[in-house]
Amino acid sequence: PYLSKPYLRTPSIDSAALLAAREAAAAAWAPLQADSATLVEGCALLLAAEGLKQTSYKPAQCQRYVRLLQMLAADASLPQLSSAQAKDLARLGQSQLDKGVNKGHSAPQHRLFALVDGWLAAWDSYSRQLAQNIAGLKLAMIGWIDQHAVAQRRATRSRGFDDLLTDLASALDDPEHGARLAARIAADFAIALIDEFQDTDPLQYRIFRRAFVQQARPVFMVGDPKQAIYSFRG
Repeated sequence: PYLSKPYLRTPSIDSAALLAAREAAAAAWAPLQADSATLVEGCALLLAAEGLKQTSYKPAQCQRYVRLLQMLAADASLPQLSSAQAKDLARLGQSQLDKGVNKGHSAPQHRLFALVDGWLAAWDSYSRQLAQNIAGLKLAMIGWIDQHAVAQRRATRSRGFDDLLTDLASALDDPEHGARLAARIAADFAIALIDEFQDTDPLQYRIFRRAFVQQARPVFMVGDPKQAIYSFRG
């Protein structure tokens, strides 16, 4: 679905930043894994705590959070968390515990909970950096495929529907002939009516803008954003 979309912005691929973020996440995880006494004490304190809100800290939920942390700590490698696991572990952080107590009670305080907060913050930074690099790699690969697909179609003298749009947009952007082409289109069509405008992508809009708006031709747009069917509309 990303082919023939020249308006896509490719995220930067920063291997050094990714490595630094991973090292920071590993450094934040190391004290949790190495200090078994802190882990045991903090977990016991949580399970014995009173006054925690039952929406997030029912006994069964607290046991699930504790078991998950203990299981991860038993592994020598840096944990790779799912979004559900990260959400559960966040309940063990001091910041959420402070918000998770009923009126008249105090949240349990322990070094373990502060360590969890620091580790999850570092993990979140690493996850975001990883996602950006993966997106950049995918879009770079898509760009390479797109270029070679266009070259292959030209070599075989074949065209697709996307070519009709990208070729027209390129022709309108041509510094030598683009203005004359736009004027010719505007001369042939006095008014532009765009139905289902919410599904007009940036490339199509650029064509209408060059051929009609910039040629002082009236443009009528009919659409409903709530009926958008394409990903570029969110």
